[in-house]
Amino acid sequence: NGGQLSAGRLHGYGLLHGCCGRPGEARAYLEAARDIYRELGYAPELARVARDLAALDDAPAAAEAPA
Repeated sequence: NGGQLSAGRLHGYGLLHGCCGRPGEARAYLEAARDIYRELGYAPELARVARDLAALDDAPAAAEAPA
């Protein structure tokens, strides 16, 4: 399914940005993935994205690196 592949890519990009200290970009990608998974009704993946968004909220605030 194209939607699932897109959501998976967005989720991966979100995780990558989170690991690279860019929480704003991470959140945008993760929220986009969440919206697609919700629309498709993929509960397990939706739960994973929700967990990753919560981890962003729990992470210490760090200044974003200049682009």
